Amino acid sequence: MREGDSGRVGAGRRPARGAMPTQVRVPVGVDPDELDVLAVPAGLWARVPGGPGLAPGEPALHALPDPDGAVTVITGAPGERSPEVEAIVGLLRALATVGRPEVVVVPYGAGADLPGALAARLGVSVVAQHGLLFAGADGRPVVTVRDADRGWWQPLAWRTVYTPTGPPWPQRWRSPAEGLADLGGGRYQLTDGWSLRIVPSGLALDGAPTLDGAPTLDGDLVLDPAFPCDDAPHDPAWFDLWIPLPSTGLPDGVLTALGWLADALPGQVRTRLRVTLPPGTGQAQARQIRCVLPAPQRVLPSASSELPGGQPADEVEESPRWRPDEHFVVSVPPDASVDRPDGGPWDRGPADEVVDSGLADADSGGSDLPQRQSGEPRAASTLLAVTAQGRLRLVGARPSVR
Repeated sequence: MREGDSGRVGAGRRPARGAMPTQVRVPVGVDPDELDVLAVPAGLWARVPGGPGLAPGEPALHALPDPDGAVTVITGAPGERSPEVEAIVGLLRALATVGRPEVVVVPYGAGADLPGALAARLGVSVVAQHGLLFAGADGRPVVTVRDADRGWWQPLAWRTVYTPTGPPWPQRWRSPAEGLADLGGGRYQLTDGWSLRIVPSGLALDGAPTLDGAPTLDGDLVLDPAFPCDDAPHDPAWFDLWIPLPSTGLPDGVLTALGWLADALPGQVRTRLRVTLPPGTGQAQARQIRCVLPAPQRVLPSASSELPGGQPADEVEESPRWRPDEHFVVSVPPDASVDRPDGGPWDRGPADEVVDSGLADADSGGSDLPQRQSGEPRAASTLLAVTAQGRLRLVGARPSVR
């Protein structure tokens, strides 16, 4: 802390200009040589000192504050390195000292694994928001994340609670698809005996719990400690679908349901879909899943023995970006656009749509969020078709709906 700063709240700091006023001031005790903290409408924005100047249209200067009154702490910026954990720890402790202990951490740009590190360092739970908060199409706040290559989109996981010892758990989210039965706690039934679970990086396939809470599966799941579906950080460029494999392989009905899910995901999510398979997945297993989920695919490395189903899928490569027209001869319409908070255009994926917004919590499980209008009955089969808009469409009966 610089000489002369002691005893003055927010010494040497001014709110961002050209944006809504903020009620949060930079607390005493933050060393400006270690952390550059700016008061913004959402709360505080902490960056590494010496970064580039800010344009008036910078989205972080226009993000909305937490509706429940917590202090939003935005950390880092796109194209900049993330602040050190200890520097953010100092800021959070300084906020607690001045009576503002309720904090929502928002990694912006790099540093998506920061919330877990903060929880471990502080010994308390840390709430992380996976994007900035803006007004949605209906005027309600919606969490929006920046994908450097494709623009802005709304993830399924909006807020996650990171604990010092256990896995993180979802606090606010939205449903993966219309019609999935809500099992509570961020879990939705995909088909008999199988469920989908909201995780920071996307969705994890899991066993559907019975009335006594025990999962039911066809065959034992073979999991590797290197398959971190719960602990993997949120990546603004991808939406990961984590698929663990039973020793007997995935049943046909589950494969069918996964194919349906790929088409039923919101458009902004679907264009960023990436299938993540456990270490040791065989080439035959990976190929089988690719047939129903023709999206970028990765098999995590492992030192453990391979799973049944053929040779390890070492040759399965991750595509940088998958587009339907690269795999099928279809006509994809021009990109649409939505408005940014500063009035300029934001590009979004092809044939996408504005996602209805609203804050959902653990009590509602996101089920109170408006869903897009359903058109033709969705199909479910391993037979794929592609619409003129580049969407996957399956032929058959729809799985596991209410």
